[in-house]
Amino acid sequence: MSLLPDRSCGLHEKIIFFIDLHNEMNGSELSETRGNPHRSNAPQTRLDFIKKVVQLFINCKQKLSKNHAYTICGMTDVAIDFEIPFTTQADAIVRQMRNLRPSGDWDSFSLDSLFTVCEDKMVNCQDMENYVYRAIIIYGRSRVRPTVPTTAVARRMQHSPKFYSDVVFLHKKVGKESDAFTELQSVFDALGHAEHNKHESYFLETATQTQKLYHFFAQLLAHPQQRPAQKNFKCLLRNAYENQTPASGSTAHNTSATSTSSSSATSPQQKNHSPEPTSPIPEHELYDTMNSVA
Repeated sequence: MSLLPDRSCGLHEKIIFFIDLHNEMNGSELSETRGNPHRSNAPQTRLDFIKKVVQLFINCKQKLSKNHAYTICGMTDVAIDFEIPFTTQADAIVRQMRNLRPSGDWDSFSLDSLFTVCEDKMVNCQDMENYVYRAIIIYGRSRVRPTVPTTAVARRMQHSPKFYSDVVFLHKKVGKESDAFTELQSVFDALGHAEHNKHESYFLETATQTQKLYHFFAQLLAHPQQRPAQKNFKCLLRNAYENQTPASGSTAHNTSATSTSSSSATSPQQKNHSPEPTSPIPEHELYDTMNSVA
């Protein structure tokens, strides 16, 4: 079945989440419990946090349209197809994610294998012509440079009008003058080869900024055929109760802030990241953001 005919404008999405299972995903850089003993149920590790934001993403995306469908795959030294059928049911994906655990210290990752899994999942869909497909690649290795894709499958996918890819890169925080930063830069550059050759991919990266990760997934809610270039994307954090009249004697609570994402074609040194908010933003506001961006 050909991946090339373009009759895809306005179609619903089938989204494949590729979630890294490297042991570095056990890192606690994004933990919401640090210094806050009252939040013992909050995500503890990078992987816990990804499970949370993916669940929130799907719940919000389903409010936009119940026809979008989702599945999850893993990433070891290669992409792993768990053979989970695409589903429109958020609960089914949440149940599958509960079983994910970091399980190794692989020193390589094949981007070719990722494109192979994507193509297999596309061509095995009986209703392929009714959807566009998007891979959201969540990569969590600061020092493991993925191999550059070279296969015919990768070339087909990177030129297919029905396929889109976005990258979320979680990494350790390192000093710009250190050798570790040079390694980090090489990983960043290599991940750029996961981007689509025709469609603009979104490339999002963070080390420790929890709020920024919420911003990222709010941006990813937008349909790839309808969203602007990444450098032009603006995400407004809204207070869910900002239009309500405050009670007598109380002070209006206003925490709105604007974040402008940067171009995926630039390096980490060139990215113009928005500053992290000076005070925590309640989750109900972030949910409201994700529910209204796309």
